[in-house]
Amino acid sequence: MDQGAEEVNHVNPVPVWRLPWREQMRRTMRRIAPVVFLLGLMLWGVSHFVAIGPNRTGSLPIRDYPLILVVRDGRVPGRGGLVAFRPGPNRYYPADSIFVKRLVGLPGDTVSRVGNTFYINGEPVAKAKPRARDGQRLEPGPVGVLPECRYFVATDHPDGYDSRYRDIGWVSCAQIVGRAYAVP
Repeated sequence: MDQGAEEVNHVNPVPVWRLPWREQMRRTMRRIAPVVFLLGLMLWGVSHFVAIGPNRTGSLPIRDYPLILVVRDGRVPGRGGLVAFRPGPNRYYPADSIFVKRLVGLPGDTVSRVGNTFYINGEPVAKAKPRARDGQRLEPGPVGVLPECRYFVATDHPDGYDSRYRDIGWVSCAQIVGRAYAVP
């Protein structure tokens, strides 16, 4: 065979968008289906350890961060960090809801209340309201020394539903889902 007389066989493929609809779907799905399957499998696997959701109530002062990432590892952040927990039975939210609040009181800290202001070790951390927005009476939460595996959680928001109120109270280790982070 002569090297200079090499026969070039160019096949001009028809663009996918010019093919019949069924053929377009067949070719596209052959390429995309494995990617979609793997992405779904990854999301399913990660969802056991991580959750992401909106800051729906606005009770956290992180308006520039519309999403909250929850690491479902059962670990407790340091003082001032965001903690995710299940509030248990209460009158406003389903018991299996996940709340994200700031961790302000640790085991061994003293929780006190003067009037409607709650203090941790003598420092003011939150003010309680006598009534909810719907007019129902709100009972103040417990005071005293936080026992082992009990935490006081609160927000700066005046309508925050947290340890200031008996409905939520101190959060136990069993209620903690994990640490939370604001996502920009």
